[in-house]
Amino acid sequence: METGIIIVAACLLLSLAMGIMFQSPPLLAALLISFALGSVYSIELPFLRWKKHAFLAASCILIARAMVVQLAFFVHIQKFVLGKPIVICRSLVFATAFMCFFSAVIALFKDIPDVDGDRDFGIQSFSLSLGQEKGKVRLGSGNLTAWFHKEKSNPFINTKSSGRISMAVAVNVSRFEGITMAPPDPILGVSEAFKADNDEKKLNLGVGAYRTEELQPYVLNVVKKAENLMLERGEYKEYLPIEGLAAFNKVTAELLLGADNTVIKQQRLRLIERYFPGAKVLISSPTWGNHKNIFNDARVPWSEYRYYDPKTVGLDFEGMIADLKAAPEGSFILLHGCAHNPTGIDPTPEQWEKIADVIQEKNHIPFFDVAYQGFASGSLDAMQHQVKSQLKRLARPMYSNPPVHGARIVANVVGDPTLFDEWKAEMDMMAGRIKGVRQKLFDSLSAKDKSGKDWSFILKQIGMFSFTGLNKAQSENMTNKWHVYMTKDGRISLAGLNLAKCEYLADAIVDSYHNAKGLNSV
Repeated sequence: METGIIIVAACLLLSLAMGIMFQSPPLLAALLISFALGSVYSIELPFLRWKKHAFLAASCILIARAMVVQLAFFVHIQKFVLGKPIVICRSLVFATAFMCFFSAVIALFKDIPDVDGDRDFGIQSFSLSLGQEKGKVRLGSGNLTAWFHKEKSNPFINTKSSGRISMAVAVNVSRFEGITMAPPDPILGVSEAFKADNDEKKLNLGVGAYRTEELQPYVLNVVKKAENLMLERGEYKEYLPIEGLAAFNKVTAELLLGADNTVIKQQRLRLIERYFPGAKVLISSPTWGNHKNIFNDARVPWSEYRYYDPKTVGLDFEGMIADLKAAPEGSFILLHGCAHNPTGIDPTPEQWEKIADVIQEKNHIPFFDVAYQGFASGSLDAMQHQVKSQLKRLARPMYSNPPVHGARIVANVVGDPTLFDEWKAEMDMMAGRIKGVRQKLFDSLSAKDKSGKDWSFILKQIGMFSFTGLNKAQSENMTNKWHVYMTKDGRISLAGLNLAKCEYLADAIVDSYHNAKGLNSV
């Protein structure tokens, strides 16, 4: 404030000195009038601070710039420089009119860089009065939207202010104000919380990603070999056609259905290109969390069929069959090919036959999420009988061109007998490690829990996940007290566990089950 007063006072004294030095009453009068108008425009005193009022602010600018200054200089030059009589001429009228127009533009746009401050301090400048349509000027039949501002005021450009005047397209920010914050991802949020925890005993059992016995990420040796082959051959990374890599399609179909399957030999694989109008998708309760997001985003209605039975921590087969029978004819049924996520509970071969019969009777259209084929048991052949139809693909609106890198890896591995056998061996090794961890966890729970509770459901589940049946309160106790990070529905990823920490996890589960608040779920 003091600096401002000094600057204003210095400018006033210099202006008066210049007016007296030139011995020009018009210039001296112009300086005094301009100073007076500038003072009432800016000074925060009763009846002043005219900047707060759009009409008064514009009047100050028009009077000072367009009239007082023009007339004062004209009179000074005519009388005191040229010694001619004062006569109103066309040039004076033109100059005054032009400056009135120019001053009007200034009145409209000069405060735009300060519009946020004007709004905060209740200053009703014209730029603020124009509202969200800042600076929109219509010329003829077209629209010219110009936003005069200092660069520092542009919320979309991160630059230092240089005081230069520039132009940018005005954006109506209010159009985006209705966009709400998306809910945090339940899986990725677990990983972020795990990273922030400094406890040495912490366990991340949230993400379904394979880990070694040292709990480190694992890249299959056969994948490394396949990538080396791609480098040696100099294979390109160009776009694939929409149907993908032919070699990948062939080997994956044979992997899912068996190379000798008559469906493949007769080329009778059918792709469901679009949902039938009005059809509904049925998904298991529970299911992989992203399934609901996929259908919601595609605006496809869905409902759930019974799958998990919390009383037995097993499959509610009767409820599932009843819901499939009650579904409208021709519904789409989403099934997990094997190693159901998140429960790890799969139908038996006999139950699969019954499910297939009901689907056929009701003319339903099944499609499978086959994420873990062979990974649950270590055997590909044991899973092939479960796959009865092709996955639904909405290729064009979803991804247009599938990525080539992963497709070539799969084609190289599955299409080469040597690499394929090596892959099956590695897969068997990984599945075997998870089976060992599952058995060790069961043994530890049985030994530590003296209540007589039956934990055998852990052995009946397959794949990398185990649905513990712990409720939300018990799952939170696992994290808050024991530093075991998992989803709130009680699912744990056994791929993130090793033999050395099975007993620690068993202690956490037993404590949470018996002592955490909330009704026991298992």
